[in-house]
Amino acid sequence: MDLTHQELVVLLGLLAAAVIGLLLFAGARMTIRRMNREIAARREAERELQLSESRLRAAMQGTETGLWEWNPQTGDVYLDPVWFTMLGYQADDMPHEFDTFVSLLHPDDRASAIEIIETAASGKPGRFEAEFRMRRNDGSYCWILSKGRLLETGNAYLWIGIHSD
Repeated sequence: MDLTHQELVVLLGLLAAAVIGLLLFAGARMTIRRMNREIAARREAERELQLSESRLRAAMQGTETGLWEWNPQTGDVYLDPVWFTMLGYQADDMPHEFDTFVSLLHPDDRASAIEIIETAASGKPGRFEAEFRMRRNDGSYCWILSKGRLLETGNAYLWIGIHSD
């Protein structure tokens, strides 16, 4: 069977197209496998993160330790639900603001607590610890141990810590 020049060119073109198609198919399969491995790794990381968060949440609730975070430059505040419930409030009873914390301080402890905060805020990032009384929902006061750290994040400062009854 003799092929004409034109038939040979067509046959070689088809062969080249088939080879290119196989290479593209193999590359696509490799990409899909890599993506599947990445997806599996991401799912595992998410599962581990959820497990870690669950453990932390259980520890915080079990020890009645409330988590707080405050950015003095922006005024953004995060107070976790335990922070409120340890004082007898619901998380949505009050705004998540620095003024909420100040308003719950015992009048005799307010000035010293604010002084500790201002002193720490004017210094370099580091740790602090303070004890003060805070008003519960029923009007009584309880002693709170506050431990935290002032972190420097670039040009901003972020306070993060805990409150324990």
